[in-house]
Amino acid sequence: MCSTLAPVVGGIPPTDTPELGDTDERTIVDLRSRPPFVSLGWLRHLTARDPIPEQHHTGFLWLAFPQRGSFEVVVDGADYEVQTKQVLVVPPRHVYRIGVESMPRGELLWLLIETSACLDRRGPLDGALARVIGELADLGVSVWQAPVASADLLRRAFMDVPVNTEFARLRQHFFCATALIELATFGLRRKPENESVHPGIRRSLRWLDDHLEETVTVTQLVEISDLSTTHFYQEFKRSCGTSPKDHILRVKISRAEAFLSEGEATITDIAHRLGFSSSQHFGTAFRRYVGISPSEYRRAHRGQSPQV
Repeated sequence: MCSTLAPVVGGIPPTDTPELGDTDERTIVDLRSRPPFVSLGWLRHLTARDPIPEQHHTGFLWLAFPQRGSFEVVVDGADYEVQTKQVLVVPPRHVYRIGVESMPRGELLWLLIETSACLDRRGPLDGALARVIGELADLGVSVWQAPVASADLLRRAFMDVPVNTEFARLRQHFFCATALIELATFGLRRKPENESVHPGIRRSLRWLDDHLEETVTVTQLVEISDLSTTHFYQEFKRSCGTSPKDHILRVKISRAEAFLSEGEATITDIAHRLGFSSSQHFGTAFRRYVGISPSEYRRAHRGQSPQV
């Protein structure tokens, strides 16, 4: 790992030695053999916990994606609330910790990436990927609506963790790189945060979260938004980075992942609960977004975060 001289910020000495240890509620995948990626982490808290100790890196970019619940992250003494479907970007040389007075229950996915200052010391990197990392870092500390594909791709990277082969490692790198490019593409064209999501789109998204366990149509979302159909599609694509139909399926599959890992309901019951016409339709959609079948996902994730 890269090490550069940097001032101590807030009493926390900088370090570019990543934390890679697993716990009962945290799984970290070591990606250092695939630069520029350092680690991919999944934090899963079933109960409130004390805040995680502060981190301070000189050469790492940290991207955090809440998967369930919202998280408060303190960066340089300022509080940032990050909700599901959002991303927190923390460039190098900032002190951050997850949680203020305590950390609520929930799930958080994160990716730690080396920036050019480190990579220059380790050899050349694909120029396009290096530019993507630099452009994300230049956005500064920020919270914004994330394209749903980014978190989906990072979750898929976990699917290859138990398979220690060159092909599996190559797939991990592909998923992480593609997630990074999706995020940068979306982030660089976004509007300022107070303009990032049209009020009508925000209203329809809240309604969708409350009615996931029903058959939901795009027509219903259009009506809730109080926008014309054309305007709705334009604003939805800009705000969420995907089509309404695709987003509906993605969030339903995300909810299904929670049911599969924690509950005792059968796959058929979950399919009907989430408004799918049949277990076959559900299985096809699940495999499309997650890469494995619901039964395979349940065996791998029952009662725990993704395992190495």
